[in-house]
Amino acid sequence: MSKSLRTPAFWIALMALLVATSGTAYAAMVVTTKEVKDRSLLGKDLKKNTVTGVEVDENSLQVGNLNGATIVKISYQKPPINPAGGSTVLDFDGLNLRAQCGADNIITLTATTVSDDAELTWIAQDADGNPQNTSNFYDTFTAGTGERKLFFGDPGDQVAQLRYSSADGVTITADLTAEDSLDGTTCILRGWAIGDYAAG
Repeated sequence: MSKSLRTPAFWIALMALLVATSGTAYAAMVVTTKEVKDRSLLGKDLKKNTVTGVEVDENSLQVGNLNGATIVKISYQKPPINPAGGSTVLDFDGLNLRAQCGADNIITLTATTVSDDAELTWIAQDADGNPQNTSNFYDTFTAGTGERKLFFGDPGDQVAQLRYSSADGVTITADLTAEDSLDGTTCILRGWAIGDYAAG
C-alpha cells in the first residue's frame, strides 16, 4: 500500500466522498410533490392501510352503491316558511317522503308511493325508548290512493324506523332522528335510507 493511502488525510477524504455520494443517492430516492404529476398516482402506488382520516376531506366523500345497496342521506330543518305539503326529504325507488314541522315543533312525514302494491311499517320512540302512540303500525297503500302520515309523537329527541317494500322487489329501510334546535325554536330531522332493489 502506498504511503499516501495510509495518511489521515486520505481517510478523511474517503469518508467525505462516501458521505457525499450516499447523500446524493438518498436525495435521488425522495420524491416530493413537485416531482409528481397531478392525478398520476394509482391506488396500488400507496401502501395499504396508510391513508387515514387526517388526510381525507370527509365532505368530499360520496356514498353511493355498496354491494347492490344504495344509501341516501336525509336532512331537514324547518324553513322560515313551511311550503304547502312540506319539503321533500326523500324521493327514492318509488317512495316519496315530505317533512313538515308544526307550530309545536313536532315533525310529520307524509309518505306517497308510485307502486300499485306497497307496504309500510313505521315505529317511533322517544329518547327513553318509549313507543309513541302514533306509531307501531303496518299499512298497505298504492299509487293514487292517498298519503300516509308518519308522526313523531312529541317535540324533542325522537328516533324512528321506517320500512317500505313494493311488489316489484324494492325494499327501503330508514333510520331517522328528530330533535329540537339548541335554542328550542325549530325542529331538525336527520337520517339515512338504504335501498336494495331485488331483481326477479
